[in-house]
Amino acid sequence: MKKVTRKDVAEKAQVTETIVSYVINDNRYVDKEKKERVLAAVKELGYRPSPMARALKGKGSNHYLFIADDMMSEHFAIIINEMENLVKNKGICISLCSDRSDTSLLNWQFDGIIIASAVMSEERINQYIATGIPIVVLGMKKYTTLKGEFGLINSGLEEGTYQAVKLLINKGRKNILYIPSLSTKDYVLDEKDYRYLGYKKAIEENNLELSLLHPGSSDKELQEALIKEWEAKPFDAIFARTDSIAAMAMKALTLNDIKIPQEV
Repeated sequence: MKKVTRKDVAEKAQVTETIVSYVINDNRYVDKEKKERVLAAVKELGYRPSPMARALKGKGSNHYLFIADDMMSEHFAIIINEMENLVKNKGICISLCSDRSDTSLLNWQFDGIIIASAVMSEERINQYIATGIPIVVLGMKKYTTLKGEFGLINSGLEEGTYQAVKLLINKGRKNILYIPSLSTKDYVLDEKDYRYLGYKKAIEENNLELSLLHPGSSDKELQEALIKEWEAKPFDAIFARTDSIAAMAMKALTLNDIKIPQEV
């Protein structure tokens, strides 16, 4: 099917293309009768203005970007579902991206960007802020060098983790192992991560010892690392950074006849 153009709308409404542009962008006075003809033609022909053209004319692209670490995680799946419900039937497009290193995105015309990443560097976030596009950062970690105008949402991750670890301590657990997300071998723990900060605060307040596990990059590597840790230095509780990591840990313990919750 041939794509409907502004020229087609103009011919149908018996006006000039300039008049069509004025009506679509709502930036000039147009006679009521002509405006009604244009809107009727737009509806009848199913005309859709180019998002890029609207952006260049300052009308916005209705295109938003959501950047997260893992789109498959249960946490972000809920957020994405809620965003879809909010924009449903409003002509708004939300692009999803988990590649925090893709600098080409800086050249795109978005109406807004939401960043929910514990991995993206503050330097990279500052590059997005510098574009002038409205930015909202979901607080996954403690930021210290962000500059310019942006929105910051307190995720409550630090307090939530703190309360969870405190609950374990109050139940008599003293050797609580912290398991971060799966990662590459050269991974270095981000000590600004709010979940880690909450864990650390609860452990240190109760004069206990911090215990960290490098989970590797796969389910198998996590299982091997966890059992090796158990044999070297038994733990009696685990705080996993995500539900999926917790499920992997429970699987490893069960396969090795380590009782949950009696032993861990």
